[in-house]
Amino acid sequence: LRQKNIRENLYSRITHSFDKILKKILLNKIQKFDIQNIKACDLVLTNSYFSKENILSAYGVESKVVHLGGDIFNVDGKIKKPTKINQVLSLGSVNSIKGYEFIINSISLIKEEFRPELLIIGNSVDKLFLEKIKNLSKSKNVRLEIKINISDLDLKNAFLESSIFAYASFLEPLGLAPLEAMSFGLPVVAIKEGGLRETVIDGYNGFLVDRSPEHFSKKITDLIVDKSLYEKMSCNCKNHVRDYWNWDLAYNRLIKAIG
Repeated sequence: LRQKNIRENLYSRITHSFDKILKKILLNKIQKFDIQNIKACDLVLTNSYFSKENILSAYGVESKVVHLGGDIFNVDGKIKKPTKINQVLSLGSVNSIKGYEFIINSISLIKEEFRPELLIIGNSVDKLFLEKIKNLSKSKNVRLEIKINISDLDLKNAFLESSIFAYASFLEPLGLAPLEAMSFGLPVVAIKEGGLRETVIDGYNGFLVDRSPEHFSKKITDLIVDKSLYEKMSCNCKNHVRDYWNWDLAYNRLIKAIG
């Protein structure tokens, strides 16, 4: 078994190294075509003001922001109220860009009597990084479960049973996962970077904090301990998605932008 683990680890390291080289080659080609394409456009649309600023900085091209819409899963109240557990959910590719190490370190600072479990759901995985965060969670005494490529029904159930959504991605252009979480009434604790500043309203449907484990853990603890605060924010989350982040309004925003 030990030899098998050594072989698998060696294989992962070799494939990871080749993957990095090939990605760099591919990225150079993509950047070349990317510049050609954007220079040929009469109109450039983007999903956030943060992305608009990046486009202007990278290409010197003005763009128009069209905030997206999304499927609204649970804002009508027709689904039976689920039994929540003390679980923080985070969603996205399992790699270092998504800030999972930061989330684990933050949760480890919460007193054991309140400390929640952490569920990470990913659609792709960096195997070396996966082992890294598993080891980190063990060393920090954080209960961690990781699920990869689960069904839509299982994803929905994960949202229903979780209490809080944590998001620590580095410079996320917009972040649809937090909006999806809000549609289920999950308050979001997120890093105050990128497009998250356009989806999470600090103190209303969640908290935006600097990249400080102490601050992040404090806001998670506040939501666990203060039931009144939690219920208020949960309601605000559903209203926020219903009143702005829906397909009908997104369509109207698109028509206005191209009109």
